[in-house]
Amino acid sequence: MTNNEDNNRNYQRADPSSFPEDTEQQSDAARQRAGEIGYEVVPPEVELRQAAATLRELAAKATPGPWRYNPEKYYREPETLRFEEAVFAGPAGEAATTVALTGEVDDPQSMTDARWIATMSPVMAEPLAAWLEWEALAMRLPYALDIARRINRSRGDQ
Repeated sequence: MTNNEDNNRNYQRADPSSFPEDTEQQSDAARQRAGEIGYEVVPPEVELRQAAATLRELAAKATPGPWRYNPEKYYREPETLRFEEAVFAGPAGEAATTVALTGEVDDPQSMTDARWIATMSPVMAEPLAAWLEWEALAMRLPYALDIARRINRSRGDQ
């Protein structure tokens, strides 16, 4: 079992029979709000499920997590004295895989970026995707729909 499979096994897909009967009314209200603030009115549950699928697809193609950031460990470019903040995966030490380089080690923004990237490793995909699907069924939309729209826009084709 890979690390991603191990981390994802505790998340179950949402069961629609466990939701209250007023989800259609909540869905209509959410569509109205979306239209009022200038979003293309796509059924919210479609956006949420699309974002969940995008997260799962991206995580499946990424270096398996968990990823880690260690402010005491840097990536050094071969043959140079240039060091960068880095995000790593896999076993510690020489066998670690460098997932991302974020910039010079003395740049506070590079350190913050490395920590963020490590935090949002592929192990976060399934919990986030399960939550978005749950919200798609429950239609408790304001925050979940906003996140789904941001994920969907990150694909670069919009």
